[in-house]
Amino acid sequence: MRVSFPNSFSNSYLNLKPRNIVFGERYLFTPGDLHRARLINDEIARISRVIIHPKFRGIGLGEFLVKQTLPLAKAKVVEVLAVMARYNSFFERAGMIKVDYRREETAIDKKINAYLKERNFYAQFAKSKTYCQNYFSQLNAEDKQTLTGYLKEFVEQPFIKTKNVTPELLGKTQHSKANYLYWINTNSLKSTTLQRANTT
Repeated sequence: MRVSFPNSFSNSYLNLKPRNIVFGERYLFTPGDLHRARLINDEIARISRVIIHPKFRGIGLGEFLVKQTLPLAKAKVVEVLAVMARYNSFFERAGMIKVDYRREETAIDKKINAYLKERNFYAQFAKSKTYCQNYFSQLNAEDKQTLTGYLKEFVEQPFIKTKNVTPELLGKTQHSKANYLYWINTNSLKSTTLQRANTT
């Protein structure tokens, strides 16, 4: 059986609004706040991707792998921001808590999403660079030009860090559709803030 799973966790994003809904000001980052950046890197780990070979999907392996690896994290909090979580609840079944939050769509978000929906873009595969590249390559010249124009407008938004317009950018356009989930490592509950978050 060929299965890939998070054998290590990634550093998380420094600024994440749904995290602040859960934990308040503890992880509230502002640019230049090195103390808060270190705190986030020390206490929070992120699951960036769970990949299972297509032959073995649909039998609960995603839930099993996440449930087994969460306790291995050396962080106080494990979190995930995933579009896939909208379509498959295995993170929740593994014990993670979903936060009811979505970034408000901007005008260009709505324009891009409507455009992609009309042209059969599957948002659940948006994190795959290969899928985004293949999708873009199959568009006709006019559609490529139109979509490139939308992406140029998309990167001009202040919260978008990258300014490179490539097919992979299609994945970032779908972040407003991602679900935020978190898990608290009860073995490292030393903060009353984390204790409160774990009981609400």
